[in-house]
Amino acid sequence: MERRHGSEARWAEETLQRLKAWGFTALGVNHSIYLRHKGLPHPEQILGMGQGFAYHDDLVKPIHWTGFPNVFSPEWESWCDWVAYERCRPNRDDPWLLGYMLDNELEWFGKDYLPWGLAVEALRRPAGHTARVALADLLRQRYKGDIAAFNRAWEANLRDFREIAESETPPAIRTPRAQQDGIAFVRLAARRYFETATRAIRKHDPNHLILGCRFAGDAPPIWDIAGEYCDVISVNTYPRIDLRQGRVLDWEGHLRRWHKESKRPLMITEWSFPALDSGLPCKHGAGMRVDTQSQRARCFRIFQETALSLPFVVGSNFFMWVDEPAQGISRTFPEDSNYGLVNEQGVPYRELVATATEVHRRAYEIHAASRRFQERSPQPTETRPVLTAKAQIGADSVRLPFVVRNRGEQAFTGWVCVDLPPNNPASRWKGAFACRTREGKPVRFTVEPLYRERAWAYLQNLRPGEQREYTLSFAAERPRTARPQQYYRLAPDAQIGSQHLPLQLRFSAERAPIGELRWQGEPYGRYTVVLWQVRSENRWLAPNQHELGFVQVEDIEYGRGWLLHQPEPDAPDIPFAVEWEFMLVNGLMLVRYFTLQNRGKQPMEVKGIYHYPLSLLGGSDGDDEAGGVPNYYLNAGVWEDRAANRFYGAIPLNPLAWRCSFFKDEQGRQHPDLWVPLAMTIPAGESRALPGGWVALVWGRGRFGETEWRMRSQQVQAYGGLEVAVASP
Repeated sequence: MERRHGSEARWAEETLQRLKAWGFTALGVNHSIYLRHKGLPHPEQILGMGQGFAYHDDLVKPIHWTGFPNVFSPEWESWCDWVAYERCRPNRDDPWLLGYMLDNELEWFGKDYLPWGLAVEALRRPAGHTARVALADLLRQRYKGDIAAFNRAWEANLRDFREIAESETPPAIRTPRAQQDGIAFVRLAARRYFETATRAIRKHDPNHLILGCRFAGDAPPIWDIAGEYCDVISVNTYPRIDLRQGRVLDWEGHLRRWHKESKRPLMITEWSFPALDSGLPCKHGAGMRVDTQSQRARCFRIFQETALSLPFVVGSNFFMWVDEPAQGISRTFPEDSNYGLVNEQGVPYRELVATATEVHRRAYEIHAASRRFQERSPQPTETRPVLTAKAQIGADSVRLPFVVRNRGEQAFTGWVCVDLPPNNPASRWKGAFACRTREGKPVRFTVEPLYRERAWAYLQNLRPGEQREYTLSFAAERPRTARPQQYYRLAPDAQIGSQHLPLQLRFSAERAPIGELRWQGEPYGRYTVVLWQVRSENRWLAPNQHELGFVQVEDIEYGRGWLLHQPEPDAPDIPFAVEWEFMLVNGLMLVRYFTLQNRGKQPMEVKGIYHYPLSLLGGSDGDDEAGGVPNYYLNAGVWEDRAANRFYGAIPLNPLAWRCSFFKDEQGRQHPDLWVPLAMTIPAGESRALPGGWVALVWGRGRFGETEWRMRSQQVQAYGGLEVAVASP
């Protein structure tokens, strides 16, 4: 700042001009005082009432974050009065002041992040602590002094309620009733917090708004209490964006609920989307990471237009003015992300500020029209390609219309996979296939001969947003002749090499199916499936057998079969089988599971299923570490070996369906968790369809975000951007 401007005052002159030109209508917190009273209203800097007191007397210790104050301390009220006297009284007649934010991201859920977390924290405090005394008094009231009723509800063995406050071994919150009591304590703490803090502010400054406490993305069930004492509810929220559909994910419903429960307008006080092409590590801090500034600008538009379209949202504060340093803000606060409108040299991100300018020019128009969205969403709904024809499946013929739409950002040329109906006539009879465009022109295509349930059509230059309709047909020979069974079975320890790629796959029964993946002769990794099975305990189980058929058609290689888990003697596991398939197509290796079968004699409870790419970079996994960035928009995971300069990982074609976290545990074991949550119980002998879709295994030289990763990622996104809809009969 000093090198470029000479002084903070001169920097403020340029910054104000920029903010106004880009359509911003107010300052955010932590602004320079040189920006004040020059055309943009401002909030006071965060008061820190709770966080400041937590350093003196805490209910949650501010170790790595803000903590939570002991609002039951006899000094809490005088502290709030002193802060309000010092910080609010001097501003009571400032016409440019919007109001006050009490705190920023207090730890309302406690260290265990539970809705009753503050009660857990109270029970961790020393005997006689005022928070424990308050909890004991509350429980005595809720159980009307009946310690036997309390013991039954909490599964405890106390003689008196005083033991809750005074015992060295207080009861634990384990039962549903205890959890309800814990939430009642959280609500008591919330009332003490908001009532005392807001009363102090209004005593010393009755002229300005109280703008909430900047909840960190959510809060326990205390929204009504916050609304009782605050004029506006403020929330820092970093949702994910579906760039293909152009909508904010899993967000608006929360805002509507918070508004309904608080009966107050909302202000979004932090949101952002760092981009990796900024050159910053983006390893720490909140927000969905994207690849480019262009994507970042699109996220800005989608988020801001959605916020402006909600009638109860009265403020939207982008985070933030300038990027964080690559080395991190400090040793204890290592954020290093691309949050800024400008970089550290003060150079604006051109696409971002151009988008902000255009959106903000229409801000009042968008918000004025928001009345019609009081109950329904302004966001686009998820749509599927529309087919104009129905499928026709006869005893010996198939006529199957399908449509392909490109929802991606780049044109596509290559093979696209089409799922045919299971057990269709083509799987039973000899005959001929044909594939044509809607206009009747022939299309290059092929069909796998194992089951005749997968076909591939070759598309040329399908542009972004374009949709094309085709028809795949089959007619049996006359007279009908049964199709001979095709056998392309691989041995359990087979090794295959691609005819079109410098790729070798060695199959193995140990953690079946792929024991080693080699590219250009070098080992990169292994691949298996893991099932989260629940018996008396959680069990994460990999297959130990496989049955796989493999074929090569055109320039596509395709495999399909079963991955089986047969428990060891006396093991509690239930045997199961996962039907899966893989294909080498368009330079990609794609894997998919689609059926889970219970092969045991008891019902099988399942919580999730994982794609599990384990690395062997440089020949072993010893030096391999989890790479990438948190909250990546593609939900991809990657292993990196810096010495070998190689990476290996996985990218789902539909990132919205997946959860992803790659890490090593304390024993150095890899956990490449790319998984779909399930909540199903499968009766003995029955099967269930599995969600998720295709996942690409990716590998190459360099590291995440570098040249070969970007190339692989673009290939995956080009194919993943295709939506295929097949007509139903």
